[in-house]
Amino acid sequence: MNDDIEREAYRSSEEAVQLLMKIQSAAIRVLGKTFAGWSHDSACDHAHDELGLDFSRAYTSGKVEKGFLTDTGELVDRQQAMTIALAADQVTDKYLDCHALQSYMLKF
Repeated sequence: MNDDIEREAYRSSEEAVQLLMKIQSAAIRVLGKTFAGWSHDSACDHAHDELGLDFSRAYTSGKVEKGFLTDTGELVDRQQAMTIALAADQVTDKYLDCHALQSYMLKF
């Protein structure tokens, strides 16, 4: 019983923290390193410049994790990013009913 209460309290505090965050940029993580950009393509360009990887093969092999970087430096997936961006009023009005964030949906 205590474990359930502790898990629920942790989940609630995690959700509260997400509500205070903002999305900073699109981002990818490859080889343990995070690269940011105004879109995922531009983040790939930054990673390519630094690492020299062929991203057409890296994407298909599953070695590239795509998401969004928060203002706290956390890489979150598209669904988490949408929750954060909605709470921070960062989503353009016509995309308010979407469930997963895309770079073009953000107000900057």
